[in-house]
Amino acid sequence: MLLKITDREHIVYGSDYPYVLSPILLKKKEALDRELSARNWTEQVYVKNAATLMS
Repeated sequence: MLLKITDREHIVYGSDYPYVLSPILLKKKEALDRELSARNWTEQVYVKNAATLMS
């Protein structure tokens, strides 16, 4: 759904920890990891996009 309003270069990862219980957060993160890996976007979403924002 997020890709309907933006592109992959504008997606960064953040969590609601500690406001979301760890087991729930980890389960959602595992699902995100699988999806990003399937699209070969892991490095971009977790590292490159945030680095671009900070530069």
